[in-house]
Amino acid sequence: MNMMISELYDALMSAGADEAKARRAAEGMATSDQDFRKQFGELREDNQKMRTEMADLRGELKSEMQALRGELKGEMAGVRLEMQALRGELSTIKWMGGVMIALAAAILARVLFV
Repeated sequence: MNMMISELYDALMSAGADEAKARRAAEGMATSDQDFRKQFGELREDNQKMRTEMADLRGELKSEMQALRGELKGEMAGVRLEMQALRGELSTIKWMGGVMIALAAAILARVLFV
């Protein structure tokens, strides 16, 4: 018996328990203590495995996020180029509209005042 079990055995004996019962109780506690320590050790191992898996998943997530950022930046650059092209076309359309209005005003003035 280890120290803790000896103390339990002595306490049961001093409380007036039968020697056989005190011994069985002390041995049962030793077994329970060993089972508890084993389960606690297994839980620690499982916890460490989960921490490792979470760290791996965190790394994977970071790399995927960086890849998505790169793709998004590329797409945004393409959208910006398209917007610049549309601005150029819109500017051309504005000039064409202005010229058409000026021609229409000139024709109207010629028809009315000549």
